Amino acid sequence: MTDRSPGIAMVLAFLFPGIGHLYLGLFGKSIMIIIIGIVLAAISAVTLGIGLLAFIPFWVWQIWDARKTAMKQIGTYYSR
Repeated sequence: MTDRSPGIAMVLAFLFPGIGHLYLGLFGKSIMIIIIGIVLAAISAVTLGIGLLAFIPFWVWQIWDARKTAMKQIGTYYSR
């Protein structure tokens, strides 16, 4: 597998949850994130926005996780 850019992974994850992970070659994790994102978006729509309290942290997390995973793949991630 070729090294993938953390920046591109983050942009793709920002545009749609799970696509950044798909870019990184993590098909199973990507599908899980896409399904959870769709469910949380549907809950948000049904509850007139109250579901955003769950969707927004999930959205931010998956962007961060796409970056962290890409950095691990290229060997530049250092946990503190």
